Amino acid sequence: MRVLVPIVRQVALDVKVTKFSHHSSSSKAEHCSEKVFNFIKVERTFNPGTRKRIDFAVKETTISLAFPVIDFDSLDAAVLASNGADANVPAAAVYGARRRALEKLPIQLVFAFLPVRRYSLRFALQADWVTPPSRENIEVTDDWNLWLVSLVPQVFIDAKHAFCGAHIAPEKVCRNMSAYVSAIPNENQVYELFHDAARDITQRLQYEAICPIRRPVGETGEPSTGVVEAVLSCYQNGKSLPEELGLVVPAKAVSVPRAFATQIAELVPPALLLEAREEYFLQDEFAQSTPKAPLECLQVQEFGTRHLVAVMEYICSGWQAAPNSVPRATLSKWIRKCLLLFDSLARKESMGIDAKLRETFERLQNVPCIPAKSCVGKESTLLAPSHPQLYLPAAKLAPELQQYKFTSALFCVDVRRTDAAFSRDEQVRAASASWLAFAATLLRAFSLTLLFCSVCCRHASTTYSLCF
Repeated sequence: MRVLVPIVRQVALDVKVTKFSHHSSSSKAEHCSEKVFNFIKVERTFNPGTRKRIDFAVKETTISLAFPVIDFDSLDAAVLASNGADANVPAAAVYGARRRALEKLPIQLVFAFLPVRRYSLRFALQADWVTPPSRENIEVTDDWNLWLVSLVPQVFIDAKHAFCGAHIAPEKVCRNMSAYVSAIPNENQVYELFHDAARDITQRLQYEAICPIRRPVGETGEPSTGVVEAVLSCYQNGKSLPEELGLVVPAKAVSVPRAFATQIAELVPPALLLEAREEYFLQDEFAQSTPKAPLECLQVQEFGTRHLVAVMEYICSGWQAAPNSVPRATLSKWIRKCLLLFDSLARKESMGIDAKLRETFERLQNVPCIPAKSCVGKESTLLAPSHPQLYLPAAKLAPELQQYKFTSALFCVDVRRTDAAFSRDEQVRAASASWLAFAATLLRAFSLTLLFCSVCCRHASTTYSLCF
């Protein structure tokens, strides 16, 4: 390896970061060519204490990790050039090219001052390993080597500062963190010697702010007021709330399924997700540029039905507390689109584990999120889909809500049965009116007629029809 640039950042007293380039021969298929990789090297010095390397006492030892870095500026320029100078290239095409480039990065070597072999690591690793005379591998049972392996996670965590430290321009944080996260070793793919190290790296990163997210401008971590009004107003006007870049731990980050990105962006701004679940959407640049495997290792959530139900519950409860703050028509339109999105997400999730989807489905059935009005008094309210007196006239139920499997199944009553029941209610009210006219004419059974009419009116007043 050839060091071209001296130390560029002192991360800690015993941690150094260096940038350099390495010329390596390519695969057999491209034997005539040569590839140049740029690396960021992070090294840290440790005191072994009373430990000995073979039979020799060692005062200190250094472990170095070298992360391959892609020239994203050149890659982006190539994507733009391939689509024509005047073409309006979508950001997804650029991010997709970055993701594919990161996925194709070669497995790196492990060094004991000279190359030893590859252990399925995405970063080059240099340490003072104990090797056999052939230098074909690392002694897997040697105590010194096992101690060195246990130190690798510490150096990997230290490397985070080289990718997102204060010296990094904000516009480069997302691309840098994509490269860093892509280097996370997969426990199921690395050799047995590094199994524990790979697991330890993943567990430690769960407590590190490594996920670039979209957060509301001025977010303080305290519950905000007026979020319901702001979200629905922006939805009505086709605008978006201001956002800024932040970094959070993986457990607080939520990725957006690419197939539903447009609908989710329209219905659920970051401020709403934060208030409803105290979570954040990943930055689009980071989410679309990062390979899927490392995000799964970090257990980053994907936006699904449980997130949407929490958001709907928050909005509906907020609107009920102040029903005059936003027009009901705006709320009804927002809810209808949310139900359609719920159906699409539920169809996707039903291909996997049904138990979690069933639990979310039952929760939504009890959330007061259906705009309804009394069949007599015409007052508006929000009812749960499972409300026993919610009337669903088939003629008024939006066609798109009828044809979707999960949305139509939300309501515990059958549309045809409720149509018939409502028709009977109309007949009963008509009959009661006839009884009143007949009683007025003949002056017979007056008290019985009044009692019958009062019962019918009470029954009609507790029936609600859908307001979609």
